[in-house]
Amino acid sequence: MPRSQPEPTHRITHSPSENGSSNVDTFLAELALGGAPMPEWAKQLTKVGVILADLLEQNKIEDGLTFNLAISLPTRSYASALINLGLQIGLRGTINKSFDEQEYFEALKKLPIDSEVRFYETPHLNRNAKRRIFKGVVEEEGVEMISLQDPKNPSSKDSLPKKGCYRIIRDDQQRVTSLTEIKGLLERINGESSIQDAISFTLSSKPVGAIIGKNKTNEVEHKLPLECPWDRKKIKFSLSDIIRPEAQTLFLSHLRDETCDVLQEKQPPVVIYEGLPAAVKFRDAYTPIVRIFLMDRQAPSSADYRSELKSFYLSREADPAPMIDIPLSGIETISFYSAF
Repeated sequence: MPRSQPEPTHRITHSPSENGSSNVDTFLAELALGGAPMPEWAKQLTKVGVILADLLEQNKIEDGLTFNLAISLPTRSYASALINLGLQIGLRGTINKSFDEQEYFEALKKLPIDSEVRFYETPHLNRNAKRRIFKGVVEEEGVEMISLQDPKNPSSKDSLPKKGCYRIIRDDQQRVTSLTEIKGLLERINGESSIQDAISFTLSSKPVGAIIGKNKTNEVEHKLPLECPWDRKKIKFSLSDIIRPEAQTLFLSHLRDETCDVLQEKQPPVVIYEGLPAAVKFRDAYTPIVRIFLMDRQAPSSADYRSELKSFYLSREADPAPMIDIPLSGIETISFYSAF
């Protein structure tokens, strides 16, 4: 039986001040996409991610329930990427706390001998990663050290202790931009930051969210070139430098059954479902804290997707959920709680 529609407790159009919204608003106002000023629709979608991040960070989601947000759009293009950008900058504090240098060191120790890694010679990283071969763990003066070898010079050796081990990047990890630039990016949002913050933000492997859809499309869209002013110059980076594919963001296919296994193993707090196939097949496969349903009205299955979401909405919990508005013509939102 459909339940009576709950009245929203409050309506949100931008992130609350305690999440540093003024800094975030300034950052978005100065952010350029592909060399052009960020358009209003892109700012508003990014702010949706910031709002959701605030709900998570401030524990404003009812315990034991899942917060569901459905968004109807003229097109889904770049919507996931921009919402994801907002999530990442909004959850920067949580991301920074999730990086553990000891765990990172222990994971490096378990690499197969002779596996290839990337090594940054400077502690701030500088885009110039060198190829190295992992030669195991050695002990020097009672301290465990990771031993690396230059494949072009077998007699060479680089040894790193736990402190500073972040300069070693597994070969399957996303390449790292300069930590100085990531520090600058965080300063534009926070007002202050440190290299340690940049290390944690860049190398945390605890996923913030997962996007279920067409992987190739999402990979391309998350390479969006960005730039913002900092210290009388411009920082240039790609969206991938912020969202860290396969670490902080999981790109999962709506066609593959193993998507269920990855969700259960990685447990991302936020899942974005791009289209009807993703929602039907994987909505009940894993229960995140936040679900985002993106409905592209140009898609042939949009009517069926709307019907599916309506059915899910009619079985919602009675608890009133915060309403998230996107003040743009042609975009509709609805939010509600579910028990699963």
